[in-house]
Amino acid sequence: GATAIADALSEILADCAHTAPLAIIADDLQWADEGTLDVLPVLVDMLRHEPVLVAATISEPQASTQTNIRRLRQELRRLRRVSVLKLAPLDLTATRALLAARLESPVAASLATQLHKHTEGHPLYIEELGVALEQHGRLRQGRHGLELDRKGELPLPESLRDIAALRMDGIEPVAREAIETLAITGTALT
Repeated sequence: GATAIADALSEILADCAHTAPLAIIADDLQWADEGTLDVLPVLVDMLRHEPVLVAATISEPQASTQTNIRRLRQELRRLRRVSVLKLAPLDLTATRALLAARLESPVAASLATQLHKHTEGHPLYIEELGVALEQHGRLRQGRHGLELDRKGELPLPESLRDIAALRMDGIEPVAREAIETLAITGTALT
């Protein structure tokens, strides 16, 4: 069960942590299966005396996983092994600063406003949409920094899938098919 898996993992991670402190990041736990959510608090408790930081991110849980996420938080609180940090979406000023840093150029207020509105301040969406626009030549240098090449014509991706599709425009069909196959199988490109 969960204890046997956590025990095996804790041994491996403790060995690694003796060489150098270790950070483990579990991203998007709202998508995790029940087994993963059961193992996590046991693992965290087993590693309590090791130089290991376990950080997890949880976006708004889906209705199907909300109970499991609540149970996970409650168990971690019971173990006194949790610190919760709630992150708010970026405001307009932070959106503009993130875009300027990611694109390595000043950004016009109009571009920052449009991206902020359509990404709802989500940092990953802001970065990905900014990069996609840059890669497809959709940005030009204006008087006050980068702006869209045509007013009012901003692609409005609703998800990272849409951003990925925007980035894949212009990729040769054979390469596109290979990337799609790798994405389906979960294989990483290096």
